[in-house]
Amino acid sequence: MATAFSLGCLGIGLVLLVIAVGLRLWSLPSWPSTEATSSVPLPSDNGPRISAAARAILVGRPRRAVAAAIADLEAHDAITVRRPAKGRTPEVRIRDIGRVGADAHLLLGPYVTTGSTRPFALWAAIDMVGATLVRKGLTGPILRWPARVLIPLAVIVLILCGFVLLAIAPDPRAWVVAGACGATLAAIVVVPTRIQRPTAAAAPLLAALRPRREAVRRGDHAASAEDAVLFAGAARLRELILGPDGVTLDRLVRSADPGASRIRIVTTTIDALTSWP
Repeated sequence: MATAFSLGCLGIGLVLLVIAVGLRLWSLPSWPSTEATSSVPLPSDNGPRISAAARAILVGRPRRAVAAAIADLEAHDAITVRRPAKGRTPEVRIRDIGRVGADAHLLLGPYVTTGSTRPFALWAAIDMVGATLVRKGLTGPILRWPARVLIPLAVIVLILCGFVLLAIAPDPRAWVVAGACGATLAAIVVVPTRIQRPTAAAAPLLAALRPRREAVRRGDHAASAEDAVLFAGAARLRELILGPDGVTLDRLVRSADPGASRIRIVTTTIDALTSWP
């Protein structure tokens, strides 16, 4: 019986992990090849344009949308990024309000706020930018239900694995249950909490962004700060600076990151289970 429970826990944990990985891969944009979009005119300066924040959402980086908007505004001398005297959040000072677009107006307000309401305000602003992409037909709707279904299931599996682990320890089969716990925790970490997939109409925009992504990956120093925010890893972001005070892009990205909502889903699930009659 203990063996069956152990193998069952491991199987469920692996299934959840496979589903989470599949959702993560599905949430990433499909980058069209240059040949596939050669017959489609790319967006020009006189054609339809989207903001830097919208581009972050389009390439699957919504948590960097605020940082991308700030980097773009600083490059156009619309704002100045300054390091504060205390704390880790760089200050943003508007120099030319006329150059701050509608999306940036939405994002800069929550960015300068502090406290527990800031992540909610940032996500609300990012979702409003994402809604404009939906209205333009460039992306599908914002999906949150995959995480809201998978994470509570994973929490329940973790609790059951914990009971089985306590019941059979120190039996060698406990390692199987421990593996199930690890797979289930990995599923919670991997599953995307927000999915907004580009549509076929966004293929020209993605094709135009592809050379910029490859330039960042090559380490091209001519790549813009916005492109680095959109496509660079943490190591590269720590090397690049922004503003007269030399604020690193890594610091900017971290300070403007609203965070993921998976912890809130976990705590809500635990509260619901503990209050069950």
